Amino acid sequence: MSKLIAANTTIANRLDFLAALRDMVFDPATSKQVKERKELHEILEWELWLFGEEYGLLLSLRGLDQVLARHIGTLRPDQKKARRATSSPVRRADGSRGIVDLMLAQQRKGVSVTENLVVELKRPAVKITNKEAGQIKEYAEAVASDPQFHGFNVRWDFWAISTEIDAVVARDASGNHLPLGMIADWSNGVRVWAKTWSQLIGDCEARLRHYKEALEHDASSEHAAEYINRAHDPAHIPAPFKVAEANRAPDGATTP
Repeated sequence: MSKLIAANTTIANRLDFLAALRDMVFDPATSKQVKERKELHEILEWELWLFGEEYGLLLSLRGLDQVLARHIGTLRPDQKKARRATSSPVRRADGSRGIVDLMLAQQRKGVSVTENLVVELKRPAVKITNKEAGQIKEYAEAVASDPQFHGFNVRWDFWAISTEIDAVVARDASGNHLPLGMIADWSNGVRVWAKTWSQLIGDCEARLRHYKEALEHDASSEHAAEYINRAHDPAHIPAPFKVAEANRAPDGATTP
């Protein structure tokens, strides 16, 4: 019974979070007040199920060379220190270092392939144009062409996520020869995607629809705000969701 209650609570929390995320990225008044790095990014680090149940967070907001060094350390722990001392930084084509928002990885039991997901978050007001699509492709190219990964059985997915995608990128992301959202599929196990928050939230809601109907849970704005205040650090909660400290219960929940 306790496990059933815990499972129901988890589902309800996820539905409430999706309602909060919708407000953060779609509500005109709210989205303007959401800070990408200090709020949206920090909150998503604790809601990684959004990107897929199979992933675990490796690191966040590091130089691309550090991403690769950390990844090699995961594949070959005994060589981690040596790699740190000898590996040269990985650069983009223009010589600059890349910074990613979230890097996630998973390796299924009994399977030798390691699957990685690199997520580049854009502020709700930033539309994914050819500029942003080119940026995420640069990250992918830096990984794909780096000699440190030659011979490794690794697959990479790179996502750029924002509220909107412009018409040109949308055509690439809806081509008949590629899955919806994919804008590049290279022969070396690297794929690049342009996704909208609407698409991502919709996919999550589809996975949870059966449980939502069974629980008859109403993920209202009030429930969404209550969950954000209960589950996340007050320093990272966007202003429209914040509840006065005096209204917080000892366990972090809000009081009526």
